[in-house]
Amino acid sequence: MARLLDKSRGYGGDRNEKGDNHGRQSDPNDSNDAYGLRAKTTAQTTTNDDTTVAIETLEKDVRGLFENKLYELPSKHVTEAKVAAASKQYKKVYKLRGDLTKSQKRTLKLSKNRIAAIKHVIAIQASIKTALGDKQVITDAKYDNTTLSTQYAAVAKALPKYSKTIKADVDLIDGEVKAIKAINTATTGDPDQQKINAATTAIKAVKLKAFEDYWLPKLPKVAADGTVTKTDGTVAEVKNPTPAQQAQAAAKKNTSTGTTASSGSQTATRTTGRTTTSSTTNSRPAASSSHGTTNRPSTGGSTGSGTATKPQPAKKPHAPEAGWNVSNGVYSTMQAAMAAMNKALDRELDAGRARIAHAYSVPYQDGTVMYSWEFTD
Repeated sequence: MARLLDKSRGYGGDRNEKGDNHGRQSDPNDSNDAYGLRAKTTAQTTTNDDTTVAIETLEKDVRGLFENKLYELPSKHVTEAKVAAASKQYKKVYKLRGDLTKSQKRTLKLSKNRIAAIKHVIAIQASIKTALGDKQVITDAKYDNTTLSTQYAAVAKALPKYSKTIKADVDLIDGEVKAIKAINTATTGDPDQQKINAATTAIKAVKLKAFEDYWLPKLPKVAADGTVTKTDGTVAEVKNPTPAQQAQAAAKKNTSTGTTASSGSQTATRTTGRTTTSSTTNSRPAASSSHGTTNRPSTGGSTGSGTATKPQPAKKPHAPEAGWNVSNGVYSTMQAAMAAMNKALDRELDAGRARIAHAYSVPYQDGTVMYSWEFTD
């Protein structure tokens, strides 16, 4: 009985020497042994550390793109290089997204949106500079602001506070584009006064002297009589002329081709009519011999032939015949009257008024003829 117990103890002792702490034999393939657990824990810790560093670096890069932590305004020192660095870091963190916590995933998403917003800022800043240049004037007649409008809409959505700071430039570009479209219309095809007027109004609506100085001279130059001298030297009449241009054109045509003939015709008619009347009125019948004075015998007190002296007609005054207008003065020649008339027409034209006038002869009561002129419009 004692031997059995000793053998049992001996067996038991063998188990304890060869077995594990729990009386089991060690298995070299057991994944839960101490070394395996330590290796796995170390690997997990390393991954977590890498992820934390990566997300913190991303946050730092993105924060550097903005003025402050409110992320409302871009940094004054933002560059394309800084945006590229933040984008590269974002891609690196994105590859680790499976190991990110919920909070880190939220940071990743915000970083993506903020980087995109800054890219819109850089794009629209470049577009504004390209369009306006240093003088705030669009000089490209074919410029199209469709892309800029799209960029501004994106910026206004992502960074509404910043969009307000560039709105003045965007509005200026919009106004200049509208004016340039009107200019292109006015300078295409035959000159049209209505189109030229619309373009002029659009240019002045921009309210920028540099813009006016650049674009106004490019419009067709219309003379007061509604004519335009083309680049080839030919002269053309504008379509839809203003009433003032129509009147001036008529006055110019009348002065250059018809004034002299017209005045001569009117002068001849008036002079002829007045002269005929005057001749008829002033003609006196010759004295009859039966009404002559008979020679009487001398009474001793009188000498001579005995014939009576005829009475002389009264001298007529040097004054215009009734009904003639001489309010613009009288001149001794037709040339002098027309010269005065042309000076008066030039003064009216300088004042912006196109008028019509003619010169004419003025018969006087004493038979002389003077000359004057009057407006006929």
